[in-house]
Amino acid sequence: MRAKQESALVRELLEWWSQNQRIFPWRNARNPYHILVAEVLLHRTRANQASRAYEKFLERYPTIEVLAAADSGELLDLLKPLGLSWRAALLRSMAEMIVRDHGGLIPEAAEELKSLPGLGDYIASAVSTHDIALLGVSYKETIIETVAASFITVVALLLDAIESLKKN
Repeated sequence: MRAKQESALVRELLEWWSQNQRIFPWRNARNPYHILVAEVLLHRTRANQASRAYEKFLERYPTIEVLAAADSGELLDLLKPLGLSWRAALLRSMAEMIVRDHGGLIPEAAEELKSLPGLGDYIASAVSTHDIALLGVSYKETIIETVAASFITVVALLLDAIESLKKN
């Protein structure tokens, strides 16, 4: 019974998503560098604000190698409007490490990604998930199903907590 309810909820969330999604330039990104940049820019920042910076960023730093060689002051000026200047140093540090230690290739495994400075579970997972598309699975649907599964878990925990409180 619970599996049917979860499946119905996933279908409802996918339907809601198809009608209410906002369009952002990183949504269909498959390049792990672009995904990494998007996720770092989106950290604690409104998506519409990150969107403007994302496009300018990729125009100026189209590859991880160009970013690794970036002028720190110029990079800081580009990211300053986001309000979190620490991202400039973080992105450059990540790029330098990727070029030096990984030959300019973004690591595919989440565990390897987490060895990069400033990368935690969430961003590592987002960047490594791009490989799912290579296996013939829809990236968007996989992400939505992951979010839906997390949402269902949270709702179930809340309902259990409410029931527990009612009993006490």
